[in-house]
Amino acid sequence: MSQLSLASVGSIGYALGCLRPIDQLEALSEKPESLAALRAKGVMYFSEANKTPVELAVEAASQTLAQSNAMPSEIEAVIYASTSFWEKSFYSERDVAWLMNKLGLVNAYPVGIFLPGCANAITSLRIAINMIRAEGCRRILVVTTDKASPSDSSKRIMWPDVSVLSDAAASCIVTSSGDAEFDVVGVGSYSAPHMWDLDNKGNLAAFLLETVRGAQKMAKFALLTSDLTPGTVNRLITNNYNHAVMKMIAWKCGFNEDQIFLDNVSRFAHAYAADTLINLHDCLAEQPASSGDSFLLLGTGQKNWASAVLRKN
Repeated sequence: MSQLSLASVGSIGYALGCLRPIDQLEALSEKPESLAALRAKGVMYFSEANKTPVELAVEAASQTLAQSNAMPSEIEAVIYASTSFWEKSFYSERDVAWLMNKLGLVNAYPVGIFLPGCANAITSLRIAINMIRAEGCRRILVVTTDKASPSDSSKRIMWPDVSVLSDAAASCIVTSSGDAEFDVVGVGSYSAPHMWDLDNKGNLAAFLLETVRGAQKMAKFALLTSDLTPGTVNRLITNNYNHAVMKMIAWKCGFNEDQIFLDNVSRFAHAYAADTLINLHDCLAEQPASSGDSFLLLGTGQKNWASAVLRKN
């Protein structure tokens, strides 16, 4: 099967809040055993922003637009993804219209994504690709942004000792094939509705097993559709959790430990769906890609998964 390009993606921008040591979270200071367990697994800092999700989104998207060759007036759609629903204004038409006006997106139309959770970024990428291929759009801005509720520090903790949630936004431009840094040569998604009542509190073992199965399905699908094997993928880019969990996911999907990008776990832990785009950006900053290099992006929500394979132009 040939690596047929579906669209191109590039100009990644992102925004974080202030980086704070995880021991500043009251919920962890009260549980020294959990604090020690997280540190032992590489989780050291989290991002806390004094901006709203849409303000973080503007910061990230401004970087994306500045890096791209597109004028703001050339953007035809904004795919805005978030799961931060604890404050209604965070997901209102008013906020998104403010973002579009602030960025000068006078010819864009807003589309909202929320159900895939931490797979939002790659799901948004898939929708942008379909808009380009089916509707003939040329340039689409994708932005994913989230902020944890400040009302209770325990809501930042992914129990038991999995990770800590961070406030962040990330964005990119999706264009016609060959017009950006990467061509997308495979993209897909998977949902497990049978997990509707399964979580890490009621049955942790079953929850983890199903989570890994979802990741395996999407990794296998991505590799098949792009005619790749784990050994021919340069890097595996996933959401951040902790080192042990991420290495286990990589191993179960057929990859080696050295293929997965782990550097941002200690830097800011788990930034919702923004992880995958931020990690790809920072991975490239650390080790620039060569033409033809392949990257598998794997987004893992609680009951939804998405994957994309990117090939460097």
